[in-house]
Amino acid sequence: MIDKMDLEKNQRQQAEYLFRQGKRATSETIQTLTSGLKSNYHGTPEILNIFIIVLMEFIYSLDATIINSMNDVIRKIATQFDLQQITIDSMVELTRVQSQDIKKLDLEENVYKLIGISNPTVNKNVIKKTARSLKKTYHPDALRHKGLPKELEAFGTQLSQTYNSIYENHIKKLQ
Repeated sequence: MIDKMDLEKNQRQQAEYLFRQGKRATSETIQTLTSGLKSNYHGTPEILNIFIIVLMEFIYSLDATIINSMNDVIRKIATQFDLQQITIDSMVELTRVQSQDIKKLDLEENVYKLIGISNPTVNKNVIKKTARSLKKTYHPDALRHKGLPKELEAFGTQLSQTYNSIYENHIKKLQ
């Protein structure tokens, strides 16, 4: 995860230190950090979403025995960011599929969840409009303009590519 951020040496050392500290964090410490992030990025929920995805990516790289308990912590943080349940579910699903080739996935059931639509019987034009909107929202240039920290650009780019692939390989074909 730290390698993906392409940090300079001193930033990397700081990130590693914070990671070690985070492993010992209390609920109170997490609440304080969450409040700070929410305060700094409240007007840009996309950045908070990317932060949640980074955390989820991290836990999916861990031992399977602790994924569920960590997943609960991340869902709690996402709730503290005022994210809706459908958004949280969408990010969980996105994190799960990002490690796979989306072109080859059978996403019939999950494609709607990936773009944050809970009812697959919604008008197909609404589904397409939602997917196109996500492509624009998470485009790297749009995220940079909204203040996405340079260290998280790789995650934003990956998310943008995932939404683009979902749209091109699954949503665009809807009739």
